[in-house]
Amino acid sequence: MDYTSAERQFRYRTRHPQINVTFRNYEEYRSIRQALIRTGSTPREVLLKWAQHALAEPKSSIER
Repeated sequence: MDYTSAERQFRYRTRHPQINVTFRNYEEYRSIRQALIRTGSTPREVLLKWAQHALAEPKSSIER
């Protein structure tokens, strides 16, 4: 079965969502970038570690 390119893109995007992060200013971006370089971490590793930590906490401490 042949798919159109729009159908192939849709199927890919549903399985591989893109996550965008917006910074308030360039200073925030620069600080995070420098920290990633200094620690040798990737944004994916940091986000995954944060998500795992957030899920492990009791729900009451997450809500504000």
